[in-house]
Amino acid sequence: SFDFANLPFDNIQQIEMTRGPQGALYGSDAIGGLINIESKKPDKAFMEAGIEAGSFKTLDVGVYFGGYEKGLHYSLAYSQFNARGISSADSNTNPSVHEVDPYVRKSFAGRVDYEIRDNLTVGATLRNVYGWHRYDDSDPVTWALRDNDQLIGKTNLFLYSVYVEHQQIEQYDYSIRYSYMDNFRQDFDYPAGLSDWYDGSAARFDFQNNFHILEYDIFTIGYDYI
Repeated sequence: SFDFANLPFDNIQQIEMTRGPQGALYGSDAIGGLINIESKKPDKAFMEAGIEAGSFKTLDVGVYFGGYEKGLHYSLAYSQFNARGISSADSNTNPSVHEVDPYVRKSFAGRVDYEIRDNLTVGATLRNVYGWHRYDDSDPVTWALRDNDQLIGKTNLFLYSVYVEHQQIEQYDYSIRYSYMDNFRQDFDYPAGLSDWYDGSAARFDFQNNFHILEYDIFTIGYDYI
């Protein structure tokens, strides 16, 4: 399943959540529901920058910009989040020290759409999110909470898609899309060298046809391959 823990809201236009089967529009994977995250597609130039600070030395900074020029829509975003963190357990290597568990996240996102003609668009989206954190564990015998000071977790999410959208006539349009995702997670005990990791990837091809029968009625047929 997809891990939303480190996913920021950078360069997001809207989030759509639906319940129940959605396979007709989004393929065979959408059998129980759907969370559809759409990146920004600006119609005019913009630039934003922000910084937020909070307790536990938390700092969140970001830069976002995009625009539109002669049929080209583009948007880019970069952000970094840092927090000193807290700890639910005292250090077991130095009981007088209340060790903390910091967290770092770096994110880059972008989208480009080019309107070759009024009814023909090609585009691409890209997103990469890196996360790093320390965390506590428990005693394997007593299950009591403890902190060994050395447990580190890393994650890296990389995904992109390229697509073509074409409306040949008023009553018919189609879209072709290729998507790829790689999700890497690693936990290790430094400097002991103990480590476990997971690296999963998925590629997907979608071809969707939409027939506009009446003003509010659309007949959709398509093909997806994973």
